[in-house]
Amino acid sequence: MYGDVGSGTIFAPVNEAFVAWDQDLVSSPGDNKMLDEILLYHISRNPIITITFLPLQAVTMENGQTVRFTRDQASPTNFGVAGVTNQADITPVAIDARNGVIHEIDTVLFPNF
Repeated sequence: MYGDVGSGTIFAPVNEAFVAWDQDLVSSPGDNKMLDEILLYHISRNPIITITFLPLQAVTMENGQTVRFTRDQASPTNFGVAGVTNQADITPVAIDARNGVIHEIDTVLFPNF
């Protein structure tokens, strides 16, 4: 992720999320800016683990836009991340990486364009 150990978080959509994603949004070969924005909307420079999530806590992503965390009231161990235009469920187990944390999510998040 970055040069410093423990320095960031990636919210990584699972394979099924990419299959369900409307890829026509970035289908033109020269539209790398839109794809870059989508990818950067899944990265935070802050290491975030689910135990520290607070409902409605805002986190700024690498593209400059924010997401908010959600928690299922019926099951306090179920977390989500709400973006500007959609939201995703977060897999409860974080994957520790040498230089950060990875959380699997079930949907590709879309920023405001």
